[in-house]
Amino acid sequence: MTRITLDIEDMKCEGCVNAVRAALSGLSGVHNVKVSLEHKTATLEIDDSVTLGHLTHVVETAGYKATLKT
Repeated sequence: MTRITLDIEDMKCEGCVNAVRAALSGLSGVHNVKVSLEHKTATLEIDDSVTLGHLTHVVETAGYKATLKT
């Protein structure tokens, strides 16, 4: 498993946090999702089968923009 952090734009409230968490947690191969409103990030562990493109697509479908935090 690989631990990554995504920058999540446009989160403004706990409802946003819950939407992002639910979107990412619902993916197969994604574990231990922690979303921070204060830092506007999501930290998670992913299996090798999960791609960054899939993660960003799911977050965008939930209404937010995600990029890999470097």
